[in-house]
Amino acid sequence: MTNKLNFTKRSIDGLPLPEGSKRAYYNDEQVKGLQLAVTSKGAKSFVLYRRLEGKPTRLKLGDYPAMTPAIARQEAYKLLGEISKGENPQTKKVAERANKVTLLEAFEAYVSTRKQNLKEKTLYDYRRLMTTAFKDWHRKRLVDITKANVQRKHQALTTNSGPSYANSAMRVLNAVFNFSQYQYEDAQGNPLIPVNPVDILSRTRTWNRTKPRERYIQPHQLKAFVGALDTLRLEGVGTPAETVADYLELILFTGLRRNEAAQLTWGGISFEARTLTISDTKNRNTHILPLPENLQNLLKRRFTAQKENLGQVSGENLKTGFSKTYVFQGEGAKGYLIEPRAQVRKVVSLSGIEFTIHDLRRTFSMIVADLDINAYKQKRLLNHKTMDVTAGYTPIDLEQLRKPMDQVASFILRASGRVEEVSVVTAIERQI
Repeated sequence: MTNKLNFTKRSIDGLPLPEGSKRAYYNDEQVKGLQLAVTSKGAKSFVLYRRLEGKPTRLKLGDYPAMTPAIARQEAYKLLGEISKGENPQTKKVAERANKVTLLEAFEAYVSTRKQNLKEKTLYDYRRLMTTAFKDWHRKRLVDITKANVQRKHQALTTNSGPSYANSAMRVLNAVFNFSQYQYEDAQGNPLIPVNPVDILSRTRTWNRTKPRERYIQPHQLKAFVGALDTLRLEGVGTPAETVADYLELILFTGLRRNEAAQLTWGGISFEARTLTISDTKNRNTHILPLPENLQNLLKRRFTAQKENLGQVSGENLKTGFSKTYVFQGEGAKGYLIEPRAQVRKVVSLSGIEFTIHDLRRTFSMIVADLDINAYKQKRLLNHKTMDVTAGYTPIDLEQLRKPMDQVASFILRASGRVEEVSVVTAIERQI
């Protein structure tokens, strides 16, 4: 519905409201294309109606009564002048907004777009780096970040926080700029940022050279390390200390990535089949591992304690809501264990061994290699993707992984001197 009207305060205030969800449009008698939009709820706004690039388009000028009819006409004339010059006010407005985008805004747009494809731990790391490394750049416009800025920031981070940290921060910045090149355009539809300033690090070969970490728990250190976990458990059943000790032990004996272990639910444990299943892995492949007897016992202990705490009925029926409960519960909003730094420091202090959680996965990998386990089985145990074309001709059944898992468990238990696991070791040794 469109009607001609001389826009004045009196004429606009006296307009009837359209019925239902309809919207009425009124044309100004003085300026061609200037309209007033009225909704059924009484909201009124000025728009300019024109054909832009062959498409009928309404450009919003402002809301009434904050914008008066006189100001609306001035804005309409201004846009009509731009259109007469062949400009598109709509794309120009988008470009002006894009030109003001700050680094933090671009980062939030990036993670919002990519959150379905990025792992939760990756998002956590990205946010941490953006918060710490680029805190002083949050309000800096993307278009103002130059190659020289990037070089100076990279050097400062290298000096103050270390080579690896500096590289990691710049990789996040690089991802944001790569995303922004396609996300933000100028008025002509060209990339607002034609060149990624982080490219200067590659062009000048100034990325820091860093050696991949090779640290792992040595065989002669396993006794002290496992002993420290046992000491931690003395703080009591259900304590954060016991949870972290069990969590670290599970990673040591399975080689799981820390987030895979932290987000393990009881639905992924089968005591009957003696298996552990991780559905959401780094490479998106479901990862199933046989459970050696010591881990079977550890998980049964946790299962029983948690069911008692939650008032669950006895038995092992995992087809209830309990199947979604995390094996290693945390005190945060996520519900599972996240960054147990305090308890890890306790283990370091008790054992005298400096380690990271990923070092435990590396320890498992080293033990698997030292035991001369088949290469294809090694990849399956660690859930590594393989590019070897012959791998498809060597199907490995789950049960074929049970002996290697028991061999690893036997090795660790023997090296750690666990008296209570001697019967398990003997049973395993009979299979070797």
